[in-house]
Amino acid sequence: KRKHEYDMGTDLERELQRDGSQGPDMEEQVMRDLFPETFQFEPFGDPFESKRHMEEERVQRLPEVPNAKDVPRGTYEGSCTGCSLSDETTLTCTQCVNTRRKRVTSSISINACQAGDVIGNHDGALSCESAPAEMPQEELPTTAGWDL
Repeated sequence: KRKHEYDMGTDLERELQRDGSQGPDMEEQVMRDLFPETFQFEPFGDPFESKRHMEEERVQRLPEVPNAKDVPRGTYEGSCTGCSLSDETTLTCTQCVNTRRKRVTSSISINACQAGDVIGNHDGALSCESAPAEMPQEELPTTAGWDL
């Protein structure tokens, strides 16, 4: 038993922390130095950072939600899901992919776009943009893809 304690460093006296409690034993100190990824790192200023990080990972793992049937057409449809209209004027998408491949929530007023514009996804944010060249003129929506 003593040899095992000696080998693991648990026979050494532990340092006292500021609050008077004993610090980690030598085995834990060595493991923290050699394998820091196995220990949860808590940042100095924000104790809730790891909770927010876990919540964000949970949101990213959620299955995609289909768009509602009454949403206006636009280039956002290829990269945004969970889209629906509220008050018939605000388009809200719960899962728009940004350049970092993360899904974020975004919304836009469909009246904000001019005639001939379509709604698109710009880095996770819904925005007005000119219609792509391959779309025939007769298929262009009159008001951001939504007939009022």
